[in-house]
Amino acid sequence: DEAVAKGPWLLGADFSAADIVIGSGLNFAIRNFKMVPTRPSFDRYLDLCVARPAFQRALQISEGS
Repeated sequence: DEAVAKGPWLLGADFSAADIVIGSGLNFAIRNFKMVPTRPSFDRYLDLCVARPAFQRALQISEGS
């Protein structure tokens, strides 16, 4: 929670590979499998991740679209 609360990304202002790994894992854990309880900071962070064009393309691929 502390890492994403500082934001906008895990390492501050710059999007990094850490955001790809943590963002995708957290997205599946919270939004797909309900394994992790959501928090406002997680929702904000995941909304930023999901809004990225590459994330959208990856979701389409995973859904078979």
